[in-house]
Amino acid sequence: MKAEAMISLMFNPFFNAKNRTLEVFLRHKVERDLYGETLRIEIKGILRTSSNYENFSALLQAIYNDIYTSSLLLSED
Repeated sequence: MKAEAMISLMFNPFFNAKNRTLEVFLRHKVERDLYGETLRIEIKGILRTSSNYENFSALLQAIYNDIYTSSLLLSED
């Protein structure tokens, strides 16, 4: 299976995370559970650096902007 995705690799300052996390946001519906599976990730670029936000709404807006920007960048391939 090959799917377009966005990843987030950061300490997530909004939630006061102490450990770095890797989150993968698949842009397509997946019909099966991927927990425990090995994924191969190909990084095409960087959208933005990690930031802290005033509120959860501002964080969500940044994520929505990332989804839009990544769809433009990935459609160029």
